[in-house]
Amino acid sequence: MNNILNRIKKDVNIELLNGLWPGFKRAAFALYDDKHVYVFYHPLFLKDDNEYTVLKRDDQFKADT
Repeated sequence: MNNILNRIKKDVNIELLNGLWPGFKRAAFALYDDKHVYVFYHPLFLKDDNEYTVLKRDDQFKADT
C-alpha cells in the first residue's frame, strides 16, 4: 500500500498540475481501506514534507463528503 500512496503523492505534484492547468489549486483528498484513512494535503494534517497522514478508520469516518 505504501508504494501506491507514495506514487500518488509523487503524481499529484503541484508543479506538474500547474503545467497542465495554470493556476490550479490542489485540494485535500483522502483514500481509505477497511482499517485506515490516508489524508493528503488537508490543512489540519499538513506535514513539512507534504507527506500524507494515516489515521485509524473508525465509525466517525464517512466517505461521502
